[in-house]
Amino acid sequence: MILQYITYRQVYEMATTFVMTMTPAFRMQDTAASFGKAQAMVSMPMMATYGDMQISEIPMERLFIKPKDGVAISQLIVNFRKNFNDEESAGIQFYDATADAGTLEETETILTLVFNVIITVTMFLCFFSLSSSMSSNLYEQAKELAVLRAIGFTSARIVLLYIYEAFILVLSASLMGILIGTMVGYTMTIQQTTFQKIPLEFFFPYTQFIMVLLMSILCAFLSTFGPARALLKKQIASILRMT
Repeated sequence: MILQYITYRQVYEMATTFVMTMTPAFRMQDTAASFGKAQAMVSMPMMATYGDMQISEIPMERLFIKPKDGVAISQLIVNFRKNFNDEESAGIQFYDATADAGTLEETETILTLVFNVIITVTMFLCFFSLSSSMSSNLYEQAKELAVLRAIGFTSARIVLLYIYEAFILVLSASLMGILIGTMVGYTMTIQQTTFQKIPLEFFFPYTQFIMVLLMSILCAFLSTFGPARALLKKQIASILRMT
C-alpha cells in the first residue's frame, strides 16, 4: 500500500496489517468503494514521521483515555486541563463513558423489575383460571376419584396426581411462551443488528425462567390442594352419589 502525505508530497510504501470496513469510534470506508482513497489507521509516532512533525504537533479531534483502576475521572480531567491555557481548555469537551454505564445499569434494573412484575401478575391471573379449571375437572371426575379410593389409593396420592397434572399444564404453557418470546425477540434483534452492524450475543432470561418455574409449582399446589382435599374428605359412597 502506498500512502501519500498531501502537504509534503512524500510517498511511503508499507504493508497492510489488516483491513476493516467498520470499527467503533472511527469512520471506516469500504476499500472497493473508496476509489483508491481508503482511510488508514497508524500509530502516533508513525504519523509524526509521515508528517515530519513532533508528536505534540499532531492535530487531534478526539483522544480516548483509559484510566487505571482506582483513578478518579474528575481528578483526571482537572489534571488534563492544567496542560492547556484558559482559551484552549475552554474548547476541550470531556465525555465520561462510565457515567452512561451507570445509567444503563439503572435502566436495566428498572426494566427487569417491570418484567418481573408482569410475570407475577400474569401468573396470578393464571392461578385463578387454573383453580376454576381444576375445580371443575375434579367434580366432573368425582366417580373416578371414588373408584381410585375404593381400590386402595390414598387421598394424599390422589391429590399429588392432580397437582402433577396442574403443574404440567402451567409449566408447558409457560415454557411455550418463553420459547416463542425468546425466538421472536432474538429475530427482531437480528434484524436491527443487520443494519447497525453491532455484534449480537444470545441471552436467555434465566432469572425469569426460574421465577416462572417456582410460581408454576406454587400455582399448581394452591389451585389443586384445596378442592381435592375438600372432595376426598367425603365418604366413597357420598362421592359416588354426587355423580
